[in-house]
Amino acid sequence: MKVLLIHTHYLQKGGEDLVVEQEFNMLKNTCTVERLIFKNKPGLLGAIQFLLSIYNPFSLSTVKKKIKEFKPDIVHLHNFHYALGPAVINTIKRLGVPLVYTIHNYRILCPSTYLLHNNKLFTESLKGGFPWAAVKYKVYRNSYIQTFWTAFTYYVHNVAGTWKKIDKVIVLTDFVKSLYSNSKVNIDNEKLIVKPNFLREPEAHLEVRSESFLFIGRLSDEKGVNLLLETFAKTNLELKIAGDGPLKSKVLDYCNKHTNITYLGVLNSKDVLKEMTTCSALLFPSIWFEGMPMTLLEAFATGTVPIVSKLGSMESMITAHQNGLFFDANNSDSLLTQLVYWQSLSLEGKNMMRNKARATFDDYYTEEKNTRFLQDIYNKLLIKNAKKIL
Repeated sequence: MKVLLIHTHYLQKGGEDLVVEQEFNMLKNTCTVERLIFKNKPGLLGAIQFLLSIYNPFSLSTVKKKIKEFKPDIVHLHNFHYALGPAVINTIKRLGVPLVYTIHNYRILCPSTYLLHNNKLFTESLKGGFPWAAVKYKVYRNSYIQTFWTAFTYYVHNVAGTWKKIDKVIVLTDFVKSLYSNSKVNIDNEKLIVKPNFLREPEAHLEVRSESFLFIGRLSDEKGVNLLLETFAKTNLELKIAGDGPLKSKVLDYCNKHTNITYLGVLNSKDVLKEMTTCSALLFPSIWFEGMPMTLLEAFATGTVPIVSKLGSMESMITAHQNGLFFDANNSDSLLTQLVYWQSLSLEGKNMMRNKARATFDDYYTEEKNTRFLQDIYNKLLIKNAKKIL
């Protein structure tokens, strides 16, 4: 089977890029696979790309040429914002190639991308019609013009039925599927299929667990960093923070004032694994609808129990008191209650939950399971397409 992956890199490398890279390496074991990568540019060139995102003849010509040369059995599309644009769907389907599209965020639903504005959930765009409220509040890059153009681009393609031309749409969790199923977006529900991300098996480490809690991620408002700092400043519980972002200086300030809070800096994959396997539990206090956080997969893989906001996809991934614990999003008292509860558990009780966290990884998030799942999607689509031709 020949598979062509198409993806657009953002200005700064992120989780979507990592997922596509992993998927490419996974598919190489069972398919003939090639990649076509576009890159968002800064400055004037980026502005031109953004303006052409509704229909970019230059990018579409590149796609058309690649498909004609490679002759894939399947095209698997990931991010197309903004150097490529949603018109690529029409180009692929005109060439008669079965198309799978993985949704990583909520941009089709709202120009905010993450259904978040001013550190609060923003769901006005889900009500239907043109998302004027999103434009009013400048939810994309704090710009009327950029928000309007993003909204207009996706609104036009929605009205034109572009999304309906996709053969299979992969979403990462049941929550995301429900959100899209109940939205204004013209995607047939039977085309939506849940397939999670995966993680390669980490190297085995037998480490002694400490009493400290761990946060790994972007140091930003939407990740709930403020909540962590304010909560742990009121306790003697130990917190280790790893990552970088706009709240780094605030994190360092809290570390100077509170000896129970430690900043680890930006960690490489080896050090992330070490911290995961030695912490007491992972904290995931995000205040927005995450897609499928790779940090949670890393926690499951290392048998680390995550204590998470009860919000969005986290509710699809966690079963309370089995493989993790919930607290009310952006609620310091609720978080503190769960921290105290976790501390009160016996070693046996903690290890039982750690074992269930690891079992969750084995059941859903291994590379082997993901390979079979994706191959099954491709094969069923090829069989269906062959019947259409006959």
